[in-house]
Amino acid sequence: MEIQSKAEREKIIAELDGDLRHCEDLLSQQQNPTDLATLYFSFSMTRNRKEFIFPSLVMLLVLFFSFEMIALPILRFVMPIFFAISFWSLLALFMGRLRELGHRKIWVFMSLVPIVNVFLYIYLLCAPTRK
Repeated sequence: MEIQSKAEREKIIAELDGDLRHCEDLLSQQQNPTDLATLYFSFSMTRNRKEFIFPSLVMLLVLFFSFEMIALPILRFVMPIFFAISFWSLLALFMGRLRELGHRKIWVFMSLVPIVNVFLYIYLLCAPTRK
């Protein structure tokens, strides 16, 4: 049996720890396949930053265009449906991200307050993912 220095043992432990985290990440991705309906509309799912950024930007674009398209007479009756769907989705996304960061569910109502919702959204985009 070879005698190793403390630095060598710490290096080996760090490598094994990194490998273990990588395997855990792969395993969790395989066990939790996320379909689009769950990703966009589930209030029970937690979302890390990667799972939050793209869907929330898509839903914000849908909300923006639903306001712009409502002026067209043909789409006047369809766009409120798109608005309601995207609004529901944004609330679900905010709820999941707040839950992942460890905040209470009541904070999702801050997304309904004008101006405050912009700062809340920026916070949710920039806050580091909790491990």
